[in-house]
Amino acid sequence: MKGIRGSILVGALVAQVASQMGIAACTAGSCSDTIGTLYVTSTGVYIRPTAGLTGLTNCTPLTGGYLTIPTTDPNYSSYYALLLAANFTGQSITLRLTDNSSPCTVAYMTNP
Repeated sequence: MKGIRGSILVGALVAQVASQMGIAACTAGSCSDTIGTLYVTSTGVYIRPTAGLTGLTNCTPLTGGYLTIPTTDPNYSSYYALLLAANFTGQSITLRLTDNSSPCTVAYMTNP
């Protein structure tokens, strides 16, 4: 029983450290990470995850490794508010991207 508790504790500590280090976890169509770069233009917001996009294969990112949310998206204001909150607090977010989009366009996002 003692070994199981120790394994659970070690697993929990590794997960906590990984989340604080901003280790990206990109799958084919989504990424979970902290925000490395966030900038806004008149056409949308552009996001570059801290640890990059390795593993992302279902869309084509913009030059420099950016994902985008166009201002024409009906949820743009809500997404932008969530991005700002995550950026200011250093929390990670998960971005699900539209399959086969070029550039990679956010379909939805979550904040753990």
